[in-house]
Amino acid sequence: MRSINFAWGSKKLVSGSANGIIAVWEWEKLDTPILLLEGHDQWVMSIAVSFNGERIFSGSRDGTLRIWNGNTGLEIEKFELGSPVLCVAINAGDQNVAIGCESGTVKVLDSCTEETAFVADKAHSTGVASIAYSPDGRRLATGACDMTLGLWDTESWDAIGTPVKRHCGIVTCVAFSPHTHQLVSASTDGTICFSEISPTNSALYSSSQQFMRERAMFSTDRVNSIAFTFDGEKIISGSSTGFVRIWDATSDSKEVHKSVGHSGPVHCVSISGDGQRVASGSRDKKMRLWNTLTGAQIETPLEGSECEVKCVSFSPDGQQLASGSSDRTLRLWNTETFDQIGVALRGHSRRVSCVSFSFDGHRLISGSYDKTVRQWNAANRQQIGEPLLGHSNIVISTAESSNGCFVVSRVWKAETIIWDRFDVKIVWKSEDHSGNSKNEISNDEAESIIRSTGQEIPHVWPSSFPEYSGEMYCEKYSIIANVHEEKILLGNLPSYAITWHYDANAKVFAAGLQNCSVSICRLVE
Repeated sequence: MRSINFAWGSKKLVSGSANGIIAVWEWEKLDTPILLLEGHDQWVMSIAVSFNGERIFSGSRDGTLRIWNGNTGLEIEKFELGSPVLCVAINAGDQNVAIGCESGTVKVLDSCTEETAFVADKAHSTGVASIAYSPDGRRLATGACDMTLGLWDTESWDAIGTPVKRHCGIVTCVAFSPHTHQLVSASTDGTICFSEISPTNSALYSSSQQFMRERAMFSTDRVNSIAFTFDGEKIISGSSTGFVRIWDATSDSKEVHKSVGHSGPVHCVSISGDGQRVASGSRDKKMRLWNTLTGAQIETPLEGSECEVKCVSFSPDGQQLASGSSDRTLRLWNTETFDQIGVALRGHSRRVSCVSFSFDGHRLISGSYDKTVRQWNAANRQQIGEPLLGHSNIVISTAESSNGCFVVSRVWKAETIIWDRFDVKIVWKSEDHSGNSKNEISNDEAESIIRSTGQEIPHVWPSSFPEYSGEMYCEKYSIIANVHEEKILLGNLPSYAITWHYDANAKVFAAGLQNCSVSICRLVE
């Protein structure tokens, strides 16, 4: 998701994504969008919505501004700007729409007559990354890639002074205080700055406060968005690491709240058997548990891995969590006490890429970049027998049959193998090496693969969610379902999906994202 805005009069939420699709949501029902607007063929960089939600304005890297009917989703008008559109804003009366382009141009259109009200071809020396109207509509502020701020009188369209430099990075967002006497700006350098507006000539004459952030270990922690509260006493900021911070706008640099989450991309997710919890593992070396009903984090993160966490898996009873890391170890965790159980399991010579529990929870099956699969006793944490050798590449997923006789392993974009886990030998190997880039082997799929080879299995895993033919998955920024062999778009994600997990019985879908967050969806029949 690249942009989002809210229509206060209609309680509609509008989001724009990197795949060019705009989604319209009802504020009180955010499980499924009510409209999908398609027309842009590149990233939707900015969204503006009229107060009553009847018109939506979108700017895209395809060089167009489009106006949409917020009730029907139909495109009303398209404007070719000749340069990627980076930001869009509308004034309080919803009459003028201001546009900032990558070329450095600022353009204002009358949204009623569709005529140009103002153009400044070189408002900034580089791209205009952010733009905002003051609450009274008398001023327009711009922030640019050249690290400067600009201010404009919207009656005469004269520039108020010259652009001023407040940051050491791209100015990603600008916002006026409710009383219009302050302009707050944020940047990729991680700072949030206040600029006082002169009451006599409206020029930006001082940077009275500067909010600094601590640098995250795995991110530049660029500030991507800012907003004032209605009373003007607090500012909310969002950063690239997924943190939301609340600042006291009346005091120097006082942070009053920060959301808790991962500080690195989320590499893996797992859903508990009852569908009540999601576990996530991240590049920040931590695992976190989340409540699927509320989205809230459960207790504190699980820490102990020396490197990034690459895989996680709940035990069948949900009382334990297994994790695999780039430090080449597996670890077991108690999900009630949040403590590590015993010492780390060591044996793989390269990073652990996948882990799963046996059907009865007594064993762990792990795969690695070392091209092996290993079995472990979950009680004493000792390796069982010799490793399973013969994979052509990284093992990306493992599962065990319900009778405990077979192990299924999948190789990155290559073969799927069925092993006799007692004799440690291959009993079947796929001939088709295409399409095996899927995230994981589900229990249902593993059982189906084994049955198709004629192996006798006395137990059957629970059947898949019928409406989705047993398969839900991600394609970059989208959640896709198979309904009667037809691909259906269920929704868009706020960032690129690195990993995902679908529990058909619990009807819960979880995705780990590049922006350090976890998206959780509960499906409704």
